[in-house]
Amino acid sequence: MSSAQDDGSDAADAAAAVVGEHDRHDRVATATATASDEAPARVASPPGDDVGSSGAQDPTGRTVGGRYTLEGLLGTGAIGHTYRARRTSDGQQVALKLLHPKLRTDETFKRRLHRDVEAASKLEHLHIARTFEQGSDELEGPFLCREFIEGDDLVTALRHGALTPRRVCELMIQVLSALSEAQRHGVLHQNLKPHNVLVTRDGSGREFCKVCDFGNPQRVPPGAEYMAPEQAEGQAVDGQADVYSVGVILYELLSGEVPFHGATSEDTLALIRTQQAEPPRERRPGHPLPRELETVCMKALVRDPRQRHRSPREMSQALRAVVSLLGLRADEPLGSTSFGEGGGIIAETASADRMTMPGEQMRSHTKFWLGTALLAGVCVAVLLNPVVEPTPLSPQATQALGGTRENGQLALADGARLLRDGDAKSAAILLRNARRALGDSPEVLRALGEALIITGDHDEGSQLLAHYLELEPGAPDRAFVLSLLRRAGQAP
Repeated sequence: MSSAQDDGSDAADAAAAVVGEHDRHDRVATATATASDEAPARVASPPGDDVGSSGAQDPTGRTVGGRYTLEGLLGTGAIGHTYRARRTSDGQQVALKLLHPKLRTDETFKRRLHRDVEAASKLEHLHIARTFEQGSDELEGPFLCREFIEGDDLVTALRHGALTPRRVCELMIQVLSALSEAQRHGVLHQNLKPHNVLVTRDGSGREFCKVCDFGNPQRVPPGAEYMAPEQAEGQAVDGQADVYSVGVILYELLSGEVPFHGATSEDTLALIRTQQAEPPRERRPGHPLPRELETVCMKALVRDPRQRHRSPREMSQALRAVVSLLGLRADEPLGSTSFGEGGGIIAETASADRMTMPGEQMRSHTKFWLGTALLAGVCVAVLLNPVVEPTPLSPQATQALGGTRENGQLALADGARLLRDGDAKSAAILLRNARRALGDSPEVLRALGEALIITGDHDEGSQLLAHYLELEPGAPDRAFVLSLLRRAGQAP
């Protein structure tokens, strides 16, 4: 049996394999990240021309558009170079992209760019890097200005820490949340790859994704490995193409390499058009992976768009089901022996417990495993045939789970995380279950009240928040809670 140290080494090998795959094909160009102003922050950079290949003089130090001073190169991509810049009016740091000279005179491209960036600039979401404006400079030509993010691209971020199912799922759920919001506004990404996903940290130190480059048209997308089959065939695409791209990224996180990579871009596209990807574990024999997570990944990679997850939100729900189904194993490194053949989630542990338990203790554990089996059944159903709207646990299932305080705390934590990720409907379901187990604790009242108001149940949500303020009159978030009550038309 492998030791925990061996499992950790396997996880490190998996991260190194992902990074190595990108290094081998020259798909990553980043700058060193530090918190100081002397060094440029690391950003994801799509593959393209080498920095300085245009032969133009380095514009660092110039003021572009009369209001942005360039401070240093962040990276280069297919349509231009991205610089860290500072807005002269207020000193705010931004990321400024200058087009390659060969594109500055392409009127058709510039019209597409204007149209797409105008649509992308309307997107406001926690996991989308905001596009502020587009403009033109007499010397440097057209430019794009977006939010500056201090962080690493997804590949570089994987150099640090073990890869666990929970970490992988949480990162992908954030990316899917961004795509879902964009599609709600009729915006597709169509060029998603790890370089367009920046990973930073929120106030609590949690990894936090920002998806970049919405609204950057690509005449010949450089990231051919991440293209959907219908996109590779030149067909009109919809949101299913972005779901496929997320599947490729997930596949790469699990196996260390993309599903298809030919000697040239055309070879790669030919493979994508004609082949179905093999399961990730077949790429790395001896490196066990959770089959539940493989199932979600492979469904995203089905060649027929109609057979994939129907939306980013549906795939996100399937990934959440994986984390719930794995339980404590969600925090074990990928490659751990527990993910090997025969590593059953419920059956083996239940059988071992029942073999040694007499009388009342056995009945108690039977009740626990019955509840676990019910929950697992719900999760497997989501994995195999996810639904758009989640279904709350029935009273019988809740009773079988025991309504214990531990279950309530888990439901509260997961519900609060869903609420932060923007899925208020799913959060409300979990938080109602938390309330059954924990009662009207301030934490439950606060989270459930917010979720209900966001989903439109203003009356019950307002009642819960009002009760919360009664229990916590000096709550540090009182101003925010009052704003929620005003939104519901129930401000005191």
